[in-house]
Amino acid sequence: MSVHYNAFISYRHAEVDSRVASEVQHRLEHFHVPAAIRKKTGMGKIERIFRDKE
Repeated sequence: MSVHYNAFISYRHAEVDSRVASEVQHRLEHFHVPAAIRKKTGMGKIERIFRDKE
């Protein structure tokens, strides 16, 4: 089974980097995809985001 992600976040696992990665993930999850891109790709939002936590 193939797993597909719309975004992949990789970072150093220091405390400050973890906070930044979390904020980046949150903002991507709530990002408003511009109409021209939605029309071209059919993607209305960034649905699957992988954040490397290990």
